[in-house]
Amino acid sequence: MASILVVDDSPSLRQMLQIILQNSGHDVLCAEDGKQALETIAEVQFDLILSDFNMPQLTGPEFIVRLAPTSAIPVYSRLVVDYGNR
Repeated sequence: MASILVVDDSPSLRQMLQIILQNSGHDVLCAEDGKQALETIAEVQFDLILSDFNMPQLTGPEFIVRLAPTSAIPVYSRLVVDYGNR
């Protein structure tokens, strides 16, 4: 069972990921942007962090840049783009 932080400014996406991951047996906390995520990480240790790219306060890339030097969690960057049906 992993401890996972979900970082996304979309409340519905945060809730969906939280439900899916908790139903899979993981402990899940959520943050609505990179700034709140850094505050949460200062208090809780996570095994995995899932972060959105485009967020207010602190974007995904800005969050990763601030997180990487102080984190024991390896940082892997992946970008997934979805434009919906055309």
